[in-house]
Amino acid sequence: AGLAAVESESLDLVLCVGALELLDHAICLPEFARVLKPKGELWASFQWEDAVDESGAAIASPTRHQNVAGVTLSELAAKLEMSGFDFDTAHVEKSHCAFYTPSPAQDGSSLPVPYLYVKARLASAPAVAPADV
Repeated sequence: AGLAAVESESLDLVLCVGALELLDHAICLPEFARVLKPKGELWASFQWEDAVDESGAAIASPTRHQNVAGVTLSELAAKLEMSGFDFDTAHVEKSHCAFYTPSPAQDGSSLPVPYLYVKARLASAPAVAPADV
C-alpha cells in the first residue's frame, strides 16, 4: 500500500534517507508532497552525482557499476520543483563522503559516496489576484 494508505495533507514531516537512489522520483516525490501538510517538511538524502571534493576535483560516481545513480544539484532542483517543493528556500547540505562502498576494481579498496541532504517545504500556492471591481 505504501503512501497510498496515508491521507493527503496529514503529515508534518516526511523523512527518507538512504533510499532515494533506488526509488522512482517521479512517483515518490509527488507522493511525499501529497501527504505533507501545507507547512510540512521533507527531509531527504540523495546520492550526489556532480560532486566535487574539497579541492574542487570531480568525484566519480562510485556506484554506477552497481546500476545505482544519484542526482546532480540541478536535477535535484528540477525534480523537487516539479513535485511541488520550493527549491529556492530549501536547505541543501553537501557531504563529500556519507559512507564508503566497495570499489568496482574488487581489490579490497573502497570509494567515498557523496550525498546531498535536503530539507524542503512545499511551494506556496500562487497568490490569487483580487477580482476587478
